[in-house]
Amino acid sequence: MFVDADRLFSIGWLIKRLLNELQHMLTPEAAQAPHMFFYSLRQEAVRWFAWQMLGAHQKSIAEVKALQQMFPEKQMFLDKLKEEREAMIREFSRILISKRWDLVKDDDRSWREFARVVFNTEKTTPGVSRDFFQLLDYISVITDIICGRANLYFLDTTEADLAELRTYMHENTEADLESIAPRAELKSLLKGPWFDKYSADKDQYTIEWREKFVDDLLKTEYGRKMIAEWDKRSSVIKGNVVGCLQEAGVFLPEVSALKIARTILYPFALKKSDNAEEEKEKMKKSKTLHHYITHGNKEKYYYWVMEYVGKFD
Repeated sequence: MFVDADRLFSIGWLIKRLLNELQHMLTPEAAQAPHMFFYSLRQEAVRWFAWQMLGAHQKSIAEVKALQQMFPEKQMFLDKLKEEREAMIREFSRILISKRWDLVKDDDRSWREFARVVFNTEKTTPGVSRDFFQLLDYISVITDIICGRANLYFLDTTEADLAELRTYMHENTEADLESIAPRAELKSLLKGPWFDKYSADKDQYTIEWREKFVDDLLKTEYGRKMIAEWDKRSSVIKGNVVGCLQEAGVFLPEVSALKIARTILYPFALKKSDNAEEEKEKMKKSKTLHHYITHGNKEKYYYWVMEYVGKFD
């Protein structure tokens, strides 16, 4: 399993097929009778498998992004992912149903057959199935990033980026190196799919514009303060920067700060969770980020952002 990990756990194709399956599942009738829809999920192996797997996918991405924040230096991050993958594969191999995973191929027939096996196995208790789905997807997300497919999850870890980082470290002073983490994380945040989704002008606020915006902001006196406080206030700073951009009219006026916050935190959320505790935790985190976004205009760099965007022209 270790030797063949890059093949066994490269399942982007499966996620696409499951999303397609989900589109067929979420009919108007399901919205009108959600209690019957959730009941049917647990009665049909294929539906149950798709729902569980996609739910695990969202959690895996959040966990990997949290790990990236702990290890902002890119090579260290990749080394940590390799270490994590080895440990997770060992744990995954202890689950009985994992022995059949190598039978799943890139087609609709094999994953459906596998879903029925998992569904009908007596030893697949709720706890075992939860561990299976979460481990499988977590290992798969890590595998994609290690194999250079980090762009699937909007994580800035490609070989080109690593080369750029090494050049930057070579050309800049030790003091400037302190800005690597805030620079990379702010750019990663603003390059997320949520930005284009809510952008008021996609032709103007391109990825290049956003990258230059971050570079220019961090060159200011406000940026130097951000860099100094990053370790303790990174979440606050990210939210405040988004809030300033919202106030400057970069996003569609009808989109609320709470909606932006929820989309940033849960870009792959497919529905409102039927788990009350999970939904409560999601809302709590969304409201916290929403608070930071709405308080962006309290920061001293608020007027700098407004002028930069052209609000005061």
